[in-house]
Amino acid sequence: MKTVPLNAAFRDLGKYISRNSPSILTGLGIGLGVASTVLAVTATPKAVRLLEEKKKEEKKEKLTVIETVKTAGACYIPAVLAAAGSIYCIVSANARFSKRNAILATAYALSERDLREYRDKVKETVGEKKEKEIRGKIAKDHILNNPAEPNHIFTPEGGKTLCYDNWTGRYFMSDMESLRRCENELNSRILKEQFVSLNELYDLLHLEGIKMGEDFGWNYDGLHDELIHFSYFSQLDRDGNPCLVLDYEAEPYDVCQRIGW
Repeated sequence: MKTVPLNAAFRDLGKYISRNSPSILTGLGIGLGVASTVLAVTATPKAVRLLEEKKKEEKKEKLTVIETVKTAGACYIPAVLAAAGSIYCIVSANARFSKRNAILATAYALSERDLREYRDKVKETVGEKKEKEIRGKIAKDHILNNPAEPNHIFTPEGGKTLCYDNWTGRYFMSDMESLRRCENELNSRILKEQFVSLNELYDLLHLEGIKMGEDFGWNYDGLHDELIHFSYFSQLDRDGNPCLVLDYEAEPYDVCQRIGW
């Protein structure tokens, strides 16, 4: 049987704790919060007894605030410490989550910038026509690797052409005229409102919105020429049926992270 050196075991444990520290701190915070309530409840009978004894000793009907604190305050020290520990753990967990989200946002922004620079460099090197041809081949691979199933095709009223949203991997029925109307409507909105969400596009396409669709979209200041442009690729699926692939010249991005909300 293979044994793990003690120092290696401690190192692995340290890595595990560091990796999962936000969740661990949150769990501890919740546990200490419950413990503080239990401790306060169990301390109350003792505190009441001490207060009654103090009243008899001082021959008073009512004690002052200072006398009450001095007499019964010590009973609640464990509950107060547990509550303080709970607050500390939850605040620390939130700080760690915020730090990780900031790191992820930075990494996303850098990767998005690199992708844009790479695409621009490809256009510069091989030409815009060739670059679009390459993207068309990639779109074809997406269709072949993710074939349409009849029960997974969204069929809103109107449109008889099978379409594929390259961003979410969903199939739906539409047509070129409807897609161009959606593009024009989005550009009209972005000129007026400065921002359009991805879910606004899906609403125009009569598709269900997605969870991140409210935060992801296009901001007027984030577009090179201040307009949204769709890319269309006509491809054939595995069965040889025509399929129109919908892609975007400017990828949707998390606008809240981009502008630091």
